[in-house]
Order: sequence, then structure tokens, then C-alpha cells
Amino acid sequence: MEPLRRKDPKYRPQAACFCSTPEREVLKDLQHMTIPDKALVRNCCYIWICTVRGRHLSLVDEENWREICRKMKYLRRRQNPRGF
Repeated sequence: MEPLRRKDPKYRPQAACFCSTPEREVLKDLQHMTIPDKALVRNCCYIWICTVRGRHLSLVDEENWREICRKMKYLRRRQNPRGF
């Protein structure tokens, strides 16, 4: 069975998951660099963050995006320091 995708009407992200955050709020968080750490380590949330950023490239400062990516890499390495 194939997992449900965001565009599927039956798709419902977990309530506590950053994936359920509306696009305009994610964009605001990207602009102000206030993305929660938990959202950066969850794949589904990071994909949603990247999707929003891709839709609004001109509105997200490049340096902010680089810093968010650095933070994401740091958090993921800290979570799994030996790489497996």
C-alpha cells in the first residue's frame, strides 16, 4: 500500500507535527528563522519546509536558509553521532 501524499484529500498529518502548520506560517518562520528544532529532524516536516521555501524562493533570505540547513545538519548529527 502506497503512503498518502499531502495532496491526497485523506492525508492528515499528526496534530503535533510541523507538517500541519499552514504555509504562510512556515514562510514566516523561515523568514524569522524560528523553525522548531523538532521540525528540522523529522523528514516529513523538513520536506514541507523545503516545499514552502521552494514556492517562495524570493521571499526567503539565502543566508537564513543556509543557517537553517546548518542547524538541521547539526541536530541530525547530534541525534545519531555514529551515523547509523
